[in-house]
Amino acid sequence: MEKAPGQHHVSAARNAAWLGLRFFAVTLIGLYSSRVVLSSLGVTDYGVYAVVGSVVAALGFLNTTMAGATSRFFAFELGRGGSVKRLFAAAVAAHSIIAAVVVAIAETAGLWFVEARLELPAESAAAARWIYQFAVVSAVVVIMQTPFTALIMAHERMRLFARIEVAQSVLKLGVALAIVLFGGHRLVAYGGMMASVALIMAVVYLVCCRRCFPSDCGWERPGRDVMKPMLSFSAFDLYGNLCVAGRAQGLEWLINIFFGVVYNAGAAVANIVNNAVVGIASAVTTAFRPRVIKLYAAGDYAGMSVQVATAALASGSAMVVVGVPCFIEAESVLSLWLGEVPPAAVGFVRLLLVQSVVAILITVVSMAIHATGRVKALSVINGTVYLSTVGAAWASFRLGASVYWAYGCSAALTLLAAVATMAIAARLIPSAGWGRLSVRVLSMWAVAIGCGALVWMLRCAVSHGILRLAAVTAFYALIYGIAAWTMLLDSSQRHILVKKLSKREP
Repeated sequence: MEKAPGQHHVSAARNAAWLGLRFFAVTLIGLYSSRVVLSSLGVTDYGVYAVVGSVVAALGFLNTTMAGATSRFFAFELGRGGSVKRLFAAAVAAHSIIAAVVVAIAETAGLWFVEARLELPAESAAAARWIYQFAVVSAVVVIMQTPFTALIMAHERMRLFARIEVAQSVLKLGVALAIVLFGGHRLVAYGGMMASVALIMAVVYLVCCRRCFPSDCGWERPGRDVMKPMLSFSAFDLYGNLCVAGRAQGLEWLINIFFGVVYNAGAAVANIVNNAVVGIASAVTTAFRPRVIKLYAAGDYAGMSVQVATAALASGSAMVVVGVPCFIEAESVLSLWLGEVPPAAVGFVRLLLVQSVVAILITVVSMAIHATGRVKALSVINGTVYLSTVGAAWASFRLGASVYWAYGCSAALTLLAAVATMAIAARLIPSAGWGRLSVRVLSMWAVAIGCGALVWMLRCAVSHGILRLAAVTAFYALIYGIAAWTMLLDSSQRHILVKKLSKREP
């Protein structure tokens, strides 16, 4: 029996609520853990950990590619009322191959790059080699865990997912507090304990999936009819994910080569703050993704369109409500959080937040494109745009530009990718009303900027410190909420929201 549109909203909202709770817990624990780690390791060692780990992370595009295919095919099959047992077996086999490839590349070309090309302090060279090997172990474990995570998400068991992720954050906090016990070997100890956490969590995911979905986790030989479409989807998606990884890690390496490891620490801190803010919007998009794919699989294109529009407005609003105050008060946020702020971190935070506000639109619209299974144009066009960021930043640095051009170029080209994504979606699913969605997103951005201008005036009237940060955050949330209610929501959305807030959902 199909769900009514209202039930789809309730299901997605409940999932988003669990993911939101997970986000707040994980973020609070993560931010405190990062401060403890930075304080214990120091700016230099923290930068070493970030840049060395980024070499292995660059190979993550292989896992990201297959993870996207796994998640899409699981949700699609469940949307058609089928079983994912053979798909799960195919996913495990594919991820085993990916893990082997990652190890082969990491232990040859990757190891050479770390030892020959990165600018590392001489006293940290030995520790960097250990950190690199621990990063390889962690990467392999995460790769093999991916099918189990995808299974939980496809079944929309967000409550279980949230609990596991919070437990992982608590373990990482324990690691952060424990590294002070290791004297002069803190960097190596930190890497080893983080690899241990990855192993523990992989076992937890395995046990939970076998208990909750025993019929899906049983081994069955994957046939050609199962592997071929999954690998075909992945092959088209591979280039795009390679370029995304190339952009992120390429910018890290360029910053290291042109400006030094202390600026890598600033970039790492900025990425932590940005990821924390993006996590709010990701809680919404993650909750809507399985539903969008299932509706497309069932042929309910109108319902899918409504879900995409709702996800765009909800995730975008969540992003700006937190992101704009962080943009305005970036210096205060970093000072209160860290005490000692690494070089360029404030500017990096602001540029990354601008990029992420645009990128959340790409994420939402890409859910619909992935549901169709036709990702070639999205991968090739957006991937090329993303990768060109590295070339643009390199050329800028060669001409003497400041370090901020790394993320400035990235933000500008992300906007171009957003335009391309909307055009691709309009071609693949012309009946989904992408023009209306574009107008609503632009309206949301206009409202966000207008409210930000008002808050900036308040900022000038209050002295620097935690009081001003609290006032800016509260005032922005208030005026944006009023503006969004009156200008961005239509009557049906207001009705659904009022109905949901006025009674408890079963």
